[in-house]
Amino acid sequence: MRRSVLDSVAGVTDVVAETTRILLIDDDGPMCHALRDALRSHGHVVSCANSEVEAVARLASFTPSLVLLNLSVQGGNGLLVCRRLHEMGSTPIILIARPGDEADVLTALDVGATDYVVRPLSMEELVTRIASVTCRERSEQLGRADVLEAGPLAIHLARRTVAVRDREVHFTRREYDLLVLLVARPGHIRTRAEILDSLWGGRRTSDTKTLDVHIRRLRGKIERDQQRPECIITVRGVGYYFDPQEGQKASA
Repeated sequence: MRRSVLDSVAGVTDVVAETTRILLIDDDGPMCHALRDALRSHGHVVSCANSEVEAVARLASFTPSLVLLNLSVQGGNGLLVCRRLHEMGSTPIILIARPGDEADVLTALDVGATDYVVRPLSMEELVTRIASVTCRERSEQLGRADVLEAGPLAIHLARRTVAVRDREVHFTRREYDLLVLLVARPGHIRTRAEILDSLWGGRRTSDTKTLDVHIRRLRGKIERDQQRPECIITVRGVGYYFDPQEGQKASA
């Protein structure tokens, strides 16, 4: 089972499945009811909504600890629903996508979604991802160091904000998780497979290009010259590591 992005910071152990309050958003009635019943058979408490309006109402009345959102809801407007739910709070969102939805999935991950699964659904995979996401969310709420400092960075873990050379810089959720994964163990090489497994589930070859894009975006935000990176270092054919010493030199 996948470990939390912040294991090395918070000391979180492997996930143990437990009851989760899930808001399932899907306007395909038979599919929604079948998935609801399957999740309930695994011990979860599930409430269904078939539109953005109903989902917003259920957020207040049902108070879920996780949202499971079909990207095809409302005629394919699941991305708009995802954005709206994220604006309302920090409840983690797992997407249900179809093969070919890669562009919408990437956009949704950048605007607030936490993870995704692809149809046809594997209940074993879905239940595992639910457990992993809820574990990560719990770990972020546990008592731990307020600020992770390394080189030119000050990462405020409770607020999920990052200051680069004393200037606050915006990172998407996935960029932030990748940055913390690297910074949590300075000098430790994170292999590409390890990063993909931690952040994308290591499921698909297309995720390799996605990782390259996110590394490039991180360097654009923290390096003085991303063509000559001094913080996020590439180990060719292996992966990446964060070097706080070189970062300190760059900021001197």
